[in-house]
Amino acid sequence: TLNSNPKTKTAKDHKALAEIALQMTKVVTTKMSTKFKRLSAKHKGSRAALEQCAKYFEEAVGMLNLGGLDGGTASLDIHYASDNCQYCENALAKAGVKIRSIPPAIKKWRDTFTIAMAAVTTAEGDVEP
Repeated sequence: TLNSNPKTKTAKDHKALAEIALQMTKVVTTKMSTKFKRLSAKHKGSRAALEQCAKYFEEAVGMLNLGGLDGGTASLDIHYASDNCQYCENALAKAGVKIRSIPPAIKKWRDTFTIAMAAVTTAEGDVEP
């Protein structure tokens, strides 16, 4: 959560909090990509779907763009990252992948994403047109 980051206490405004939340989500997203790469090496029968998930999360890292806060596009950008998580879940379901460590990891990613989305939406609402 945002409270676990020491920078949160010194954030001067909503934009600063959104930047922290986006950075935290980027870290979790990178870990998700790495996790799926490791799992694909271990679970050869599910390799294609797991590699696809690794790719989806790798792409999502680039969507969590801190620069989007200045352009007012960050909420749309992170929404696309959420779509990639859903694409991963769809690929796993279609392939019948049942690995116990995946649902809790996706839940953690979604929790982190939800915090980032709320922070970004709040920060974008502060911007005068």
